[in-house]
Amino acid sequence: MRKTKNKKQYLAVLLAAVSLAAGTGAQPARAANVPTPVSVAAETGERIGDSACSLTLEIDGTGEYAQELRKVSFGARLYRMADIDAQGEYTVTEAFAELETELLEAAESGQWRDVISHAEAVAEGNESSDGQEPSGSGIAPDGQVQVENGQGVVRELSPGLYLVLADPAVSGSDTYRFLPLAAALPGWDAESGEWQYHVTVSLKPERESAYGSLRILKTLERYNASLGTVTFVFSVDGKDSLGNIVYSDVVSTTHSAAGTEEVLIENIPAGTTVTVTEVYSGASYELTSQPQQTVTVTAETVAQTEFSNTYNERLVPGSGAVNHFTGGEGGDWIWNRLDADPEREE
Repeated sequence: MRKTKNKKQYLAVLLAAVSLAAGTGAQPARAANVPTPVSVAAETGERIGDSACSLTLEIDGTGEYAQELRKVSFGARLYRMADIDAQGEYTVTEAFAELETELLEAAESGQWRDVISHAEAVAEGNESSDGQEPSGSGIAPDGQVQVENGQGVVRELSPGLYLVLADPAVSGSDTYRFLPLAAALPGWDAESGEWQYHVTVSLKPERESAYGSLRILKTLERYNASLGTVTFVFSVDGKDSLGNIVYSDVVSTTHSAAGTEEVLIENIPAGTTVTVTEVYSGASYELTSQPQQTVTVTAETVAQTEFSNTYNERLVPGSGAVNHFTGGEGGDWIWNRLDADPEREE
C-alpha cells in the first residue's frame, strides 16, 4: 500500500463526491456519478468520525428508462480504491496502487472519466494494476448488492473512495448497461456543515437491443451409407410478445454418417418465442422425435431444440436444397440456394 499525507484541501477535494443537497442526518446525502472538487469541507476542519457508511444505489426516477428498470433485478459491486482516515491521510488500496497519480490528478482537475475507466479495467481483470499481464479474473469486491424495485443498499462500509460497477439488466428484448461511477464515503453536506455517512447515487443506464441464439441439434440414429448424404430441413419462425413475426428462416443439417450435427442461429431478438419445425426428413428416414418444438430465446444465452431420425429400411436415394433469403440494400431480398450435396449437378 502507498500512504500519503495530504492537506485538508486535498482531503476535501477527494471526499466531496458532490455538492450535496440540503438534508438532515436521517436523509441520505445525494451524490452525482463522479466526485466533484469542492473546497468548502477543507475550510471547516471537520474530522471524519468512526461511523460506518452506507451507499444506496437507485434508478433515477426521472430517467427515460426508470419505469422499466424498476421491474428487473440486477447486481452491483463496490471496490474501495482508496481509504481515508480522520486526519486526512489517504491510502490507495493495494489493488489500485497504480492509480495513485491518476487519482491525484483527477481530484485536482475534476476530470474523473479516464481514471474510472482505468479502475474498471483493473477491477474486471482486463488490466493489471502493476503493469504486468492481466489475470482475467479481476479482484474481489469490497461490497455487493442486489438492486430490486429500483434500489439497493450496501451497509457497513469503511470511509473511502469507491468504484461502483453495476451488472447489465435485461428487460424483454433490451439490455441496459450502467456507466461505472465513483462515490466518496462519507459525503459533505455544505448546508449543514456535516459529514453525511449515508450517501445515495443514481445509476445511469444506456439501452441497447439484446439478442440470443438458438442451437438445433439433429441426431441420426441409423444411417445407410449406400444412399449417400442426407439432408434434414427445418423452418424457424419467431414471434415477439405481441405475436408479431420478428424472425423467419429455413436451415438444414447434412449427414454422411450416424451421429449428431447442429445448426447455430445467432442474433435472434431476446424474448422471441421460436417454433422449429422439421419440414423435410429425407425419403429413407423417419422422425423419432416431435416434429415441432418451441423455445424462448433469452439475452446472451443459447436456447436449444433436439430432433432425431432413423433409417426406415427404404432404399430411396435423395438429397435436398434449402432456399435461404437474406436482406439486401434498399429492402430487397437476396436468394441463395444451399445444396445438401456440394457435388450435385444441376
